[in-house]
Amino acid sequence: MSVSSLSAAQIAALSVTAVQSLSTTTISSFAATQIAALSASGVGALSNTQVAALSTTQVKAFTTTQIPNFSSDVTFSTGQLLALNEGQIGAFNGTLVANISATAVAAFASTQIQAFSAANISALDESQAAALTATQISALTTGQVAGLSATDIGELNVTQARAFTATQMARLTDDAVAAFDATQFAALTTTQVKALTATQIASLDAADIAEFAATQIATLSTTQVRAITATNMAALTETQVGAFTSAQLQALTNTNLAALVDTQIAALSSSQAASLTASQ
Repeated sequence: MSVSSLSAAQIAALSVTAVQSLSTTTISSFAATQIAALSASGVGALSNTQVAALSTTQVKAFTTTQIPNFSSDVTFSTGQLLALNEGQIGAFNGTLVANISATAVAAFASTQIQAFSAANISALDESQAAALTATQISALTTGQVAGLSATDIGELNVTQARAFTATQMARLTDDAVAAFDATQFAALTTTQVKALTATQIASLDAADIAEFAATQIATLSTTQVRAITATNMAALTETQVGAFTSAQLQALTNTNLAALVDTQIAALSSSQAASLTASQ
């Protein structure tokens, strides 16, 4: 009996041993309907060599229920991965994601990247994260962005860091925002900096605040400025203090103003000093 004559029920009944014994020529002759009929154990029995022999049409036939059952040594080719739909990508478990090459990551359509679970996005290793394009990063869902860890942020280059939209910046966790290094912070646009929430600003430590450029300080809203802690106020450089606008200075609490040291106060221009209110 030829393989092509096997019914779906017969394919589903194939034992692990039977599947493992299939040659690459035989497995590559399976119809899409037969591929979809493989049992969970049958899918798990497929070797990397057998999977590599499958056409994109065959790979597209795997159901979202079958996909999590692939063995840990299976690595799909870039061509096979690009043929998968969003539902199939979303069915990938951590092991399958770990086996995706950096080349394939960079080739994914934005809709495919959006199909990754937040956990799988966060689980990308350094080479995979570095392969994400600016277009892919800006397409990440707010849920995926919220799942990014400090380690994930640390793996991004400046081009990638600048790719976050204002909405995405506001969804980063406090730890993720604090993980931006000086080079990454310097690369952020004023739009991105202005998108940081008061909670994110308040969570930064003195070293993080020190990474803000004077131009970025000047773009902070009065709400953001009020969120700077007294400790962080005292850590600002004279150049940063000199960047405050009159509106920002007037928004500072008395506690924050009291935290300024003599050298910072001396850095205030006459117009800045004149802008302070009587109550301050």
